[in-house]
Amino acid sequence: MMMESIRDETPSLPHIFSGTPTYDDYQILLHVQERNAYFKNYNQTIQQVIHLTEIKIRDLQSYGYSDKTYTTKSQIELKKQYEILLDNVKLQNEYTSGYDCYLQNHIVAAFILIFLTATVSYLFLHDEDIGFGSILKTTKHGRGSTAVAKLCTTLIITALITLLFLGTTFLAVGLATGYSSPFNAIQAFEDFATVPNAMTVMEYLGLHTLHRLCAFAVYAMFIALLASLKLQYFFCFCGTAIFAGFNGFLNYRTYYGTVPAIRYLNLASMTEACSLTSFFRTVSFFKIPVRISVVLIVACFILCLLFGCVVFFAFSHDFRLFYHIGKNFSRTLKTITNQFQSLLFGIKRRIYRAHASPLWIFELKKARPLLIILIVGCLLFLRIRYVDQTIGDMESYGEALYYRYITEIQGMTEDARVNYLTDERYRIDRIKMSYDQNKEKFENGDMNSAEYTVYLETYYTVCAEEIAFNRVEQYAKDLSRSSRLAGITGDWIYTSGYESFLGLSSNLFLYVALIFLCTGSFSVEYISKNSSNGFAQILRSTKKGRNKTFISKFAVFLSLSVLLAIVFRLCDLWIVKQNYTMNASHATLLSVQSFAGITSDISIGNYIIFDLLLNAFSAAMLALIICLLSCFFKKTFAILTTSMLLTGLPELLAKTKLNNFSNCSILSFTAPQAIVYRSFEKHWLGCNWLYLIMLCAAYLLLAILLFYLAWRRFEGKTRSFIRKEKHDEA
Repeated sequence: MMMESIRDETPSLPHIFSGTPTYDDYQILLHVQERNAYFKNYNQTIQQVIHLTEIKIRDLQSYGYSDKTYTTKSQIELKKQYEILLDNVKLQNEYTSGYDCYLQNHIVAAFILIFLTATVSYLFLHDEDIGFGSILKTTKHGRGSTAVAKLCTTLIITALITLLFLGTTFLAVGLATGYSSPFNAIQAFEDFATVPNAMTVMEYLGLHTLHRLCAFAVYAMFIALLASLKLQYFFCFCGTAIFAGFNGFLNYRTYYGTVPAIRYLNLASMTEACSLTSFFRTVSFFKIPVRISVVLIVACFILCLLFGCVVFFAFSHDFRLFYHIGKNFSRTLKTITNQFQSLLFGIKRRIYRAHASPLWIFELKKARPLLIILIVGCLLFLRIRYVDQTIGDMESYGEALYYRYITEIQGMTEDARVNYLTDERYRIDRIKMSYDQNKEKFENGDMNSAEYTVYLETYYTVCAEEIAFNRVEQYAKDLSRSSRLAGITGDWIYTSGYESFLGLSSNLFLYVALIFLCTGSFSVEYISKNSSNGFAQILRSTKKGRNKTFISKFAVFLSLSVLLAIVFRLCDLWIVKQNYTMNASHATLLSVQSFAGITSDISIGNYIIFDLLLNAFSAAMLALIICLLSCFFKKTFAILTTSMLLTGLPELLAKTKLNNFSNCSILSFTAPQAIVYRSFEKHWLGCNWLYLIMLCAAYLLLAILLFYLAWRRFEGKTRSFIRKEKHDEA
């Protein structure tokens, strides 16, 4: 009995074999075995990530999700990235030490932030504390130049403090643990196994440091903003703590279910950087997957620029900064271009006695191109956001089911399609009608719980499928009826994308952009504080100041308006293509359900080109009207008011009181579906397009009349002047 109890005891072996009490040899052996298993199974780990991604892609495709949706795109990009990583990273069992401890040290960020708050706030508040701030702003360089100098100093101090603390931490970890070779792959550290790029430790350290520098630059500019508002040190520290705490809350809070992108889209994730870059993470940018790290770096640059502008204005109250920056940038760019041409091509700048630039260049400069580009860019972005939010996408379950039905039926013959629709309707009705019967069986005990649960899952799935199938049946009816009326066989295609694009509302953003572009086309010549007509009188007396200037103005502004219309419409098309699958553009237009009454064999692709031309025509007419109003009136407010009345009031009246004249305004040509449909409905004189042609002709005649009146106005030719001129010629 005593011998058996001795055998049952686990022998206690010493962990220290070398005789040195500071080394635990047993733990070292365990660590070596774990590391060996990690290196041996690394490829299998990455292959498992790829396999799970493939499963998710198949699941999405089985539900009908298109490869155009962001969800599917992001998974495809993730799969490609880790396939590249698997091909390029070959790990062997090697010694690694120190870097993982340094990279996972996050407490240093708090010390950097405290020192930045104290230093930057002192930099902006010191002059006020000693009473020198008011005196400084009265000197030649005491406002704008001092503000720029303080901002530049803030960024330099931020970089120095950040690198100093990070370098000190790096040195401390190195003295404590030592470092292995910096040329090993970062994936050699187990905590960084899923870093999506093939990078060495040195390269990853550079990326890690870049993220922290960008984040602390934003923090520093925010502190400068608080200090430039003359807040005391206490409020600067409190404001920075609240700002940093908010970012920390987004990063460290507990999320249940799917983790949203905001978990990483914050400054706290950048100061930590490891969780941000240790896996392939993307965010949707108009349905295009973009790396979160790239988005954050760009966002930091924009925030620094925004905070810097606010600090400049708050500190100096000087609004001439952009003018000087633009002027110096233009001068520097011109110098670099001339030097490049001289060195590379041997072309020397020709010196002219008088400026020989074309006249349209001067007219383009008068349009304030930098300001117009900024405003038009903002309006284009707003239009893209508006379209993206209003057209829907294929990520909804109902739309995915509808797409699956269409793709299944698309390749069938007419008889097979009819049989499929009949059988599917019978299946749906049979399952739904048996609901009461199965419920009664379950309540009477004739059906067990497992069988009833399976039936309920099938029943609720069928209820969801019926909503999509009703759309399919309606599409089949509309396509059959329109094909019979037109005498043309319609194509069975997925048309949700085309319907969303062609059914967009009138482009008010384009209209506002044209107003900003064309308002000052002629009125700029009348702006003056000392005379009634400004420069217009002097301009008419020059060699090119009358007919050539008049024609050049119209050529420039009409060309720009047409270009804007095409860009806006193509951006609409691009956004819709990101949200929907838009194939088979060669199909006839009547295949699109909203064009079921069109009796023409025009294809969808050709109609989209026609749509672009109508948008260009609409923009040209709108720009022409605004330019002509700019010629008749001298004040910007009068031009804006009159142009809005002439273009917006008819649209409003047509939609409220004069319903027969709805969708006839020139603004409606930016969404021409209703006009085209009405033209086919009227079918005047046996021509489907006659109504549309007459509308275009009416607007052209109106434009020619206004053009003639504006030419007389700009030329200064009154009736008495014309009679006198004819009399002199006679």
